[in-house]
Amino acid sequence: MTLRELSQELLYRAFEGFGALVLWTPWPVKRAFSRVGGRALYRILGRRRRVILHNLVRAFPRAESEPMADYAARLEAIGRGHCANILLVLLEIFERFHWSDEVVRRKVRVVGREHLEAAERGGGYFLLTAHIGNWELISRVVVSLGGRLAIITKYLRNRYFDDLWKRSRRRYGLDLLEESGSGLGVLRALKAGQCVGFILDQYTGPPHGIEADFFGVRTWCPKGLAILNARAKVPILPMYLIRTEAGSYEFHLGAALQLPEDTRAHVEACNRLIEDWAHRYPEQFLWLHRRFKGAVDYSAPLPWEGEV
Repeated sequence: MTLRELSQELLYRAFEGFGALVLWTPWPVKRAFSRVGGRALYRILGRRRRVILHNLVRAFPRAESEPMADYAARLEAIGRGHCANILLVLLEIFERFHWSDEVVRRKVRVVGREHLEAAERGGGYFLLTAHIGNWELISRVVVSLGGRLAIITKYLRNRYFDDLWKRSRRRYGLDLLEESGSGLGVLRALKAGQCVGFILDQYTGPPHGIEADFFGVRTWCPKGLAILNARAKVPILPMYLIRTEAGSYEFHLGAALQLPEDTRAHVEACNRLIEDWAHRYPEQFLWLHRRFKGAVDYSAPLPWEGEV
């Protein structure tokens, strides 16, 4: 074993140990930590805090009757809740090291299991989700339910941590498709009867994206699922994993989507679905990302800035 391999093994074991500690920490303690830590994180984010608020302005327009001060307070509260959710997601990534099938059964209530079972009987299919709730735990839940899941993985810039990240995902049976040449990999996985997951809410510029409407903004959106499904013609199941107030989770699976064949119309139909999820669970959606890059000036004043 080389020094690099030894250090990776020790760090991996440290992650496992921390994950065990997180798993057995009572939910009220984790919730209190996330709320206090979320407020602190929100205060120190600086420019990223403005990214959150500009994104929220697009997603939650002010009603004419709503006082500007109330509007600002409403979006600020969502922003703080969002930061609390980010801290919980980070803790749960470590906790995932110890998510056995028994833990999944104990902590997750599955809504719409029949849709997954129906898709499994038909062979390969797509799963569509977004950065909402805990998107990293979704893969563990799908595998626990019997799904032969494959996802396209992006490289981490640091190869040392990239190897650790991939190992933590493969440990429970997740199949990782390399980003390079992923189209062929996806089609092969579908042909082999696997399901392939896509997260569709992030900015994706040309040539891999297409301009489409998202929260009323013309912006670049991922088009890979639309293009691949035009070739594969397999079911697309929507899904998301939400954390409840009690600290448990609800895994929601929808019926197979009926989507247009036109690429832009397909993308915008998926966008409408994701918008609905974000409106239902605003604090658990990822607002930290510069989603409207090039279409929104994130340095511009917010609507309430300068108000007396």
